[in-house]
Amino acid sequence: PPLRRGDALDLLEAAAAEAPLDAALCVYSSFTLYQFLPAQRERLEAAVDRVAGSRPVHRLALEWFPGERNYLDLWALEAGSGTSVRLAAAHEHGGWLEWLDPASASL
Repeated sequence: PPLRRGDALDLLEAAAAEAPLDAALCVYSSFTLYQFLPAQRERLEAAVDRVAGSRPVHRLALEWFPGERNYLDLWALEAGSGTSVRLAAAHEHGGWLEWLDPASASL
């Protein structure tokens, strides 16, 4: 994939528009959101929602929030609706992974 220079929040929708329509579109983040201000998180969610208005989007995030464990979450979004599942708890440096939803292990 092409590399882009700039703010990912500014580039996300244009990059998604260039992705082939027959490919699964996945927006992934890993230990990033704790560094975002609330307004930046809102911008990210709004951008993903806009993209999901025209095509299915999978949002996969391995994130840490103060006072919580690190979790791997998956959202499947499409045209204003979506489903979510908390897949796993994980060590921040890959030391371990605890799968939380056995039914999703074969997704």
